[in-house]
Amino acid sequence: MTITTQPEPTAATAAAAATPDAAFGSPTTVALYVCTHQRNEMLRALVDAAAESALRARHLASVAIVVVDDNPDGRARAVVADLDAATAAAFELGVHYVHVGGRNIAAARNAGLEAALGLAEWIAVTDDDCTPSPGWISELLAVQQRYDCDAVAGPFVRTAPHDAPRWLVEQPFLDFGEPDIDDGAETDYAGTGNSLWRSAFLRSHPDIRYQPSLGTLGGEDAVFARQAIAAGLTVRYASAAVVTSCEEAGRHTYRYRIRAQLWLGNTTSVTNLMLGSAGRPRLVARGVRRCAGALARPARRLLRGAAPQVRYALFEATYGVGMVLGAVGVKVEHR
Repeated sequence: MTITTQPEPTAATAAAAATPDAAFGSPTTVALYVCTHQRNEMLRALVDAAAESALRARHLASVAIVVVDDNPDGRARAVVADLDAATAAAFELGVHYVHVGGRNIAAARNAGLEAALGLAEWIAVTDDDCTPSPGWISELLAVQQRYDCDAVAGPFVRTAPHDAPRWLVEQPFLDFGEPDIDDGAETDYAGTGNSLWRSAFLRSHPDIRYQPSLGTLGGEDAVFARQAIAAGLTVRYASAAVVTSCEEAGRHTYRYRIRAQLWLGNTTSVTNLMLGSAGRPRLVARGVRRCAGALARPARRLLRGAAPQVRYALFEATYGVGMVLGAVGVKVEHR
């Protein structure tokens, strides 16, 4: 196990990272990195699940894990130091720890990316509140080998504990934003909750990194993916490479949902403006249409004999409000 401020790859892992795979199905190397902040218990569960996924993929790849600690007090170091021998052994290329502590998710992601680039031919990414399925790494690699693509994305499934409020699970809050993509289809969806990236592509494009200016606003992952795709990156979708995320207790209030949705809509406009993919008038129009459509939803549902789902309608409308605010220059920071 390696616990350093910057992981130092061995000669073997450095050579593996620099040498492309020779043929379909030949063993490769994967470095999984995860950024964490104030979620030690969730991080422990993630590392255990990732270890099982690494073991199941051992015929396909040797795996490393990099834990990027964005806590100023370095509290995630204890999770890495306390791993049992069996869990640590699942990561044939080592367990690595990087302390950043700046509370800027973009800077933390860049630190994890740079560490992983020196360890493996492929970089897998997920978040500290996620649990990868046992076949996660295998399924990502299978789709990559099938289509010879530069990146693979998979589904991000939100779940709620048994004591979550009824409105959260009975209305489609947990499904919001998850795309409906066929297995193997080419896509521009490649979030940091569940994706695999070709190291050689990212090394050859050192200008494509997470934007620190978005580190407290959010949207850094969307900008990163869109810039990579614009530079020629190809992404395919692996529907069986599932990652689940259990909603934390602090996210079970309607107030949290509304504010998070306002931020998400705001981030959509901010990142579109940064990328130049849409102008302010167009974004305002999109936000207004989103509001109008959401507010009309209860009436449409009642006409079909369905429950109106007023809470969810207001939740969707808030996204449109956030888009309008972002389009006119108001920025909402992520909390």
